Amino acid sequence: MGPFDILKHILEPGGDPSLLEIGDNLKTYSQNQFVINRGLAQSIDTIMFASEANKLGINDPDFHFNFMFHSIKKRKRFSKWAKKGEATSEEIEIIQKHYGVNKEIAIEYLSLMDPDDVKLLLDLYAPACEVPGKRAQNKRK
Repeated sequence: MGPFDILKHILEPGGDPSLLEIGDNLKTYSQNQFVINRGLAQSIDTIMFASEANKLGINDPDFHFNFMFHSIKKRKRFSKWAKKGEATSEEIEIIQKHYGVNKEIAIEYLSLMDPDDVKLLLDLYAPACEVPGKRAQNKRK
């Protein structure tokens, strides 16, 4: 049983409170406690339970499971997992080319730059005749 199955037992109605007593579920839970906390942190109504478990330093898998199972109201949750937001690859490639840096440093540069500076670089390095309209107009001037 994986961490997502355990999360389903914690969050949704019909979960089994004696789940960890069956087979290797206790071992699976203890190995994936971080992922389970991360999964609980994805929903607005369960993030505080994950935070409290982290603050209290609950390391015992049985105690952690029981705390989560009996504290969180059972219902279906449809929140998606947060993804790392990333700038467009075009912006990153242009910054890499202009400053001669790798991708990680280009992403850091992008976070420090003003939107006007990024637009200036995009206009400077925009390929000619790529898409009629946006940047091609600036090249014609």
